[in-house]
Amino acid sequence: MCYTKRAVPAILMSVVVACGGGNDAGSTSEDAGVPNARAQSAADLPDPCALVTDQEISALLWKGMEADQRPAMEARKAEHVITKRVENVDAPAGRTCYFQYKRVASDTVWSEGDFRLRTLGRQTFEIFAQSNGSKDPVPGVGDQAFYMSNAAYARRADVGVEVVDFSSKDIEIELLKHAVARLP
Repeated sequence: MCYTKRAVPAILMSVVVACGGGNDAGSTSEDAGVPNARAQSAADLPDPCALVTDQEISALLWKGMEADQRPAMEARKAEHVITKRVENVDAPAGRTCYFQYKRVASDTVWSEGDFRLRTLGRQTFEIFAQSNGSKDPVPGVGDQAFYMSNAAYARRADVGVEVVDFSSKDIEIELLKHAVARLP
């Protein structure tokens, strides 16, 4: 059996690769400690690029800008130009949308940045949820949500969402709320 087609926790993947694989009967997702897990592939997950609009991203970028800079940029009629690309990973299951943005006024780029928004299979989400890192709960978002390190996480049913490196903690959580609201 090919382990690369199964969504197993990253730690187990490391052991399988390091030990040369195997075909043990006790290597199912249920044995990996994830309740009600079923193997998912990236194709099973929603497109993460479609979970937030360019207008929502732009509004949050403006909100995260220093108050004294915003009027000057608005006076120059600055806009956010946003580009996206998606990448699928089957083990563990996830789809990542790489966002790049530029704040442009009069053909001049005033600032730019990037962030990631991922949709995660239940098993992949559980890897983060069960990690030993310090987590701040985020109430009222999906079935489970928390903030850890520089990322916001939420899950609704069997689909998780992760927002990484977007502005600040509060603004990442706002973007997470928009994304989770669009989950099927």
